[in-house]
Amino acid sequence: MGVRLTRGNKIDPGHISSYALTVEAKTALGKWEKEGKFTEADENFVAEQFEMLQEQTEKSGFIQYEISNFGKSGQFALHNTNYWKGIPYLGVGPSAHSFDGTHRGANPRNNAKYINTLDQDISPLSLNY
Repeated sequence: MGVRLTRGNKIDPGHISSYALTVEAKTALGKWEKEGKFTEADENFVAEQFEMLQEQTEKSGFIQYEISNFGKSGQFALHNTNYWKGIPYLGVGPSAHSFDGTHRGANPRNNAKYINTLDQDISPLSLNY
């Protein structure tokens, strides 16, 4: 799936994923929040913005097929669709998740730990049974 340009060079994506920002404690943004340099948006404001997104995507021919995912007919994300159908998938890279048809698992979130396991010819995947 690619992004198409239409008349007037407007972007016409076939799929949109929209997730609310989550501030994690051990990140720069989390540190800024703790220091008072950043304040998360008010919950009501976030809800209003999401409702606007829902209205605009519907007007533009998108179908909301998951809470945070909108797609035009025939352009739903394969990963998302396959996830709900229970189809196996392999995640590659730090924090990536995988499913072998029975078990789900995840790679380490830390880049150095992920690379270290690969350097030792060890699978970085930790299964969740």
